[in-house]
Amino acid sequence: MMIPLWILVNTVYNIISYNVDTYGVNKFLIKRKRQKYMNKILVVDDQNTDRMLLENILNEKGYRVISASSGSECLKKAEKEMPDLIFLDVVMEEMDGFKTCRSLTRGDKTKDIPVIMVSSNDQKVDKLWAHKQGARAYITKPFTDTDILEQLNKYT
Repeated sequence: MMIPLWILVNTVYNIISYNVDTYGVNKFLIKRKRQKYMNKILVVDDQNTDRMLLENILNEKGYRVISASSGSECLKKAEKEMPDLIFLDVVMEEMDGFKTCRSLTRGDKTKDIPVIMVSSNDQKVDKLWAHKQGARAYITKPFTDTDILEQLNKYT
């Protein structure tokens, strides 16, 4: 049994019309926009290729991404932007990820932001040191989309 097109169009019109309030704002569309709100994520890596790979994974899933290429830039952006989560590389020039993580987790404004360390170092001592600095998790490179999304689901 096929439904005539005019009935289908009329039904859709009635559903949308029903959701329009007195100000002419469609509640249905507003609700959809709220559901699409995604968390703001700060990605910190001094290597452009690694940073862009992580940014692409997050962008594809609809997250708002902020980038930094050094520890000091991370600290400034974290205080200014107040991201919901930070992916932080360990091996960086100027200020390494451990020192940056320690500053973030001890800072008044940034202490509640979850920090996920990302590194090619797969040593147990590095993972333990990251946790001592306040990191919530440690992901080793090369990582998969699933590795990143698991941490996002866990901490956002």
